[in-house]
Amino acid sequence: MKKNISRTCLPRTRALRNLSSPSHRSKIEPDKGEGVPHHALPKMLFPKFDGSHPKIWIDNCCFYFSIYNVPERLWVSSATMHLEGNAAKWYQAYKHTHTKISWLTFCLAMEQQFGADDYRNALTELIDLRLSVHKVTNK
Repeated sequence: MKKNISRTCLPRTRALRNLSSPSHRSKIEPDKGEGVPHHALPKMLFPKFDGSHPKIWIDNCCFYFSIYNVPERLWVSSATMHLEGNAAKWYQAYKHTHTKISWLTFCLAMEQQFGADDYRNALTELIDLRLSVHKVTNK
């Protein structure tokens, strides 16, 4: 049975590409000296990923890339430098069998590897919450 992989990376990638196109650029372009200079942006740490909540992590990466105007060719290498624990171990094995990894390919692989239990985890948390509420109301 083939796993259903979310295609949410594709719209994000397209949206970020559109933001960087000349017709969609904001009036503030730090590289041209207009508006707020790049060095005036608040310092934000790149999000780390340990294998939990991959969709949220991917969204946070996309926001970071957009804010700091990171070129798309650097997205995968930037993101993989911030993998920890099981995610870092998984990527070490993954990169040996995959060359020239695009952001879309990377996102799909991450969601397939680490996102399969999102629904199950959310359901388990909901059941635990319901049980704890039931215990409190029966006291």
